[in-house]
Formats: sequence, C-alpha cells, structure tokens
Amino acid sequence: MMAGFGAFIELSQAIPAIHRDAEWDDWFADMIAILLALIMAWPFMILASRRRGTRASDTAAEPR
Repeated sequence: MMAGFGAFIELSQAIPAIHRDAEWDDWFADMIAILLALIMAWPFMILASRRRGTRASDTAAEPR
C-alpha cells in the first residue's frame, strides 16, 4: 500500500501543469525506506505479540 502511494506521487508529479519532475529513482528510494522500516519494526512486533501471548502468524490467520 505504501509503495503504491509512492508510485501515485511520482505519477502525479509527471503532470506538466504542476511543474514537478517525476523520477522513478525516488520511488525506488521510497521502496527501500519502506523495507528498512519494516525490518526495523519486525523485532518490536515479535516482542509485542509475545507480550500478548500470541504469535504474529496466529493473529494473521484468524478470520475477522
């Protein structure tokens, strides 16, 4: 979802009327930042799920 939003921003910058430059390198940088943020958040998600007494895989498989 976040990568899609970054792509939307880059595509909207390609509109000549707003006088911005769309660069796909910016989108790749956004994707790398998203990946790094998820990697850094992963241990905290594990600790939080252990504190609740559940595993992250168990909560993802439960129907809502």
